[in-house]
Amino acid sequence: MKNTFKIFFATDLHGSTICFKKLLATKEFYKVDYLFLGGDLSGKKITFLRKNRLGNYEINNTNKLITSEKELGNYLTNLEKQGIYFEILEGDNSELSEIEILEIYKKKVCDRLKNWLELAEEKLGEQDKIIAIAGNDDSFKIDNILMQSSKVVLANLKLQNIDGVFDMLGYCYSTPTPWDTAREKNENEIERELGSVNYTKNFLPLILNFHIPPKGIGLDATVALDKDLKPIMGSGGVQTINVGSKAVYNFVKKVKPSLGLFGHVHQAKGISKIGNTICINPGSVYYEGKLQGCVCTFADNKLISWQLTEG
Repeated sequence: MKNTFKIFFATDLHGSTICFKKLLATKEFYKVDYLFLGGDLSGKKITFLRKNRLGNYEINNTNKLITSEKELGNYLTNLEKQGIYFEILEGDNSELSEIEILEIYKKKVCDRLKNWLELAEEKLGEQDKIIAIAGNDDSFKIDNILMQSSKVVLANLKLQNIDGVFDMLGYCYSTPTPWDTAREKNENEIERELGSVNYTKNFLPLILNFHIPPKGIGLDATVALDKDLKPIMGSGGVQTINVGSKAVYNFVKKVKPSLGLFGHVHQAKGISKIGNTICINPGSVYYEGKLQGCVCTFADNKLISWQLTEG
């Protein structure tokens, strides 16, 4: 049994391949024993390019024209860095229907995730694992892809012991959002689901990997939006709102894990506490190709250090 171990956690990669590659590299760079990956693996956008009769590429809904294969390669690399999917169309100028666009987008999400997991197989050691969850922006289709990988431990509301070293629990849902995403539950539903967890405290550390942060401890503040999804302005400027979960707060307070890892609210980067539990949201700037994360070290079954990272 390991008395000392180190973990790295990042979240909300939203399709950015460079951020996923950096996550894999942290294993060696920070000399960590375990990688934790939070939810929202899926990108938010897809760009279509159409190859015209002259062999140039027209970017949909813009006036930009790509005239060389080198320029095309650089453009597509930059899209993938930002977590944006792309599809090259050929033929006439007929428009894609919304259903066709959605189906292409869904396929791109799955294809990129499969590519990521192939990279993990290639780059990580035989015994290395990524302890991952999905998030509210992820369709349920990705769960099977994750579970099929030998490099991923996936758990939602299932307590798991990892190598006899620590216990972990994942949770993939968020509170309701204005965008009506795939995995949302109200507070009563979250409270009921977390209440079903049968956890008996023991000498091993318990680590939570939850997509939704606890409410009101500084890890869940975001811009308040009106019905048209525009920022609400107040006398002091843009108003903010706490979008975390009170049920998660109460669960952490009750169960007293050693460490709570959270995401969902990209701009709410920070470290806070509920009782003696260290709670961390490393934030996300995936669209810049930067990986925000945290390194946490345990010794003698206790969390002894934690540090936010960016690179």
